[in-house]
Amino acid sequence: LAAHCIVDPPEYLSVIAGAATLLGRLNLFNYYSVAQVIIHPGYVQCCDYDLAILKLKKKLERSKMINSICLPKEKNQQLPTDQISLIAG
Repeated sequence: LAAHCIVDPPEYLSVIAGAATLLGRLNLFNYYSVAQVIIHPGYVQCCDYDLAILKLKKKLERSKMINSICLPKEKNQQLPTDQISLIAG
């Protein structure tokens, strides 16, 4: 982990998937345990490279509210200017 980064161990983290808000319709199938936290190697302190990947213990069940995102295939890949994009955060 980065020098100035404090992250709870994976066993203390969980992901709630498929809810528009934390007060949305939740059930036990919306909760996923985290197996590993992978922090961007360039991260030191807010706000540059403040990105992490959470590896889950089991696969997400895809649904109307849970789906995958497309990632660039190449480093520094440019999208066409008329491309519709979504940001997850």
